[in-house]
Amino acid sequence: MDIYDWKALADPTTFLVHPVIDGHAATDTTAAPFAPVSPRDGRSLPSVTMADEQIIDRAVGTARAAFLDRRWAGL
Repeated sequence: MDIYDWKALADPTTFLVHPVIDGHAATDTTAAPFAPVSPRDGRSLPSVTMADEQIIDRAVGTARAAFLDRRWAGL
């Protein structure tokens, strides 16, 4: 298998990326997906779900709790 075979296999691959909070995908956002475009060649990149205010508040609260209970200490 050469690079052209791999490219043909990879081209139709799509991803929908959600914010991750406390190790879990936050799929309950009401924000629409954003489809960025590669500045290199104009191809579509994987869609990214934008975080709305509810998701941001939840992420900040989870991060604050992790900071206060020191579960990230020593990383």
